[in-house]
Amino acid sequence: MGSTGSKSTVACATQPADVDRVFACPVCFEKFSSHIMQCKAGHALCENCANQVNRCPQCNKEFLGTRNFILEDIIYQFQQMNLSPESAVKEIMELAVKKALPIPNTSAPVTQRSPLSASFSPPEPVVCRMKSCRQVLMTDSSTFLSQPSLHMLSKHSEFLLEPTTHGTDRRSDFYLEISCSGCHRYALLTELGVFFLIIRSECIYHDGYSGKYQITAWVQGACSDSDVKKFYSGLRIEVNFYRATYHDIVQNNYKTVPDIEGSDECLKFSFYAKSYDLVTVDGYTCLNKARQQRRRRITTDVEYVPDY
Repeated sequence: MGSTGSKSTVACATQPADVDRVFACPVCFEKFSSHIMQCKAGHALCENCANQVNRCPQCNKEFLGTRNFILEDIIYQFQQMNLSPESAVKEIMELAVKKALPIPNTSAPVTQRSPLSASFSPPEPVVCRMKSCRQVLMTDSSTFLSQPSLHMLSKHSEFLLEPTTHGTDRRSDFYLEISCSGCHRYALLTELGVFFLIIRSECIYHDGYSGKYQITAWVQGACSDSDVKKFYSGLRIEVNFYRATYHDIVQNNYKTVPDIEGSDECLKFSFYAKSYDLVTVDGYTCLNKARQQRRRRITTDVEYVPDY
């Protein structure tokens, strides 16, 4: 019974993929090369065809001028790697076949991957979560200098933190000071890979000299959906004698700000401050040694810490 699923996966993976259904316009059948537009339901058309029709030929939904940036980024990444969509899909399907094959004899020596990376998933696309950047990157747990790491070093070095890793759980601690207003995004380059530290502060009431602010903060992983539960994070924020603490597994790479804030799966608290007051942030990322699916936290611990 157990081998049937693997054989079925191999059979499906070896079937020819309908690449044009994803990477070609369904109207003119030309490969996507520049701006890709999408209807309200998400179906894609090239910009030229979208300008000539009012409704989607697949579902009859309206076109509102929305671009499909994710698909554009995927095609851009293929171009950067000198890969056509056909060859890229072929490589992905070959990887799927290898993943579905029976596990080889573990008594044979394995030198290709380290013990730490051997338990992680094959390379998968992730999205850069730095400010004004949504570039699609390929993860690779078998090497420290993965594509996300190189991207952060070359494109976002100004907002890159490289905390020291220690302990059996590969814990990496970080500390920084920020202003109490605005959106702050940092990339954490650790031994476990790249994580995004996102801190959003919004003034919800202002009386001229001071105001009431609300801060939300979380750690998001540049890793596959199946790997996020393997990482744990902690955050502590202090401002004007108040300390807020939050611990949880890292967030899924594809979760958006409304997803996370709307479900309260992040550090969240309100405080009174002046616009020039500083906020101290310290935290950590590490391996989730329990290696089990934890229920997401939806509460933040807040305490008053007087300065004696």
